[in-house]
Amino acid sequence: MLERPLDPTVVIDRVAEWYHIDRAEMVGDSRAVHVVKARWCAAAILHEYSGRGWPSVASLLGRVHHGGSAGLMNAAKRFGTEELTAVVTFVKEAS
Repeated sequence: MLERPLDPTVVIDRVAEWYHIDRAEMVGDSRAVHVVKARWCAAAILHEYSGRGWPSVASLLGRVHHGGSAGLMNAAKRFGTEELTAVVTFVKEAS
């Protein structure tokens, strides 16, 4: 049996909490390393666990063009498995 998709709002809020940033930073224009890393993590989780395609994920994270979705997709694929697993567990606790 498949798990129900995670709510994108919960994913974004919990990932922001994990990385100690606020939602506005997560979906904003910041290129600070810690914010970008959080955004990559959120992108990977949103794509895998919310049933959303990359363009939709990019839109949820404040990226409005194809380059934004392609960039998130490529970055999310390189994200570390161990850290991602820990964040996914943290996000799922709130669902």
